[in-house]
Amino acid sequence: MTEPSLALQGAIVAALKASAALGALIGDRVFDRVPAGAVKPYIRIGDDQVIPDPAECFERSAEVFATLDVFSSAVGKPEAKRIAGAIVDALDHAHLDLGPDWTL
Repeated sequence: MTEPSLALQGAIVAALKASAALGALIGDRVFDRVPAGAVKPYIRIGDDQVIPDPAECFERSAEVFATLDVFSSAVGKPEAKRIAGAIVDALDHAHLDLGPDWTL
């Protein structure tokens, strides 16, 4: 069985890279390990936390908290905030496919 934060990370990355609005702002620069010399702006998949949530109706369940970090070289915060808004738009109410082991 896949670890739930790994399944969620894959679904989040797929949804972010599929967003045309986000792509216009950062291209396909979504990383879990930022390569040396990466061009800004970009999104880094940050830390996550998995909290087991046993319930009678599920074989196995958990709450997963994921952190997404936005990096920008632009002066001030407007560029980073536009990217953050596009992240919310890409993920809010998105159908995230977590594979065969997990559902959202």
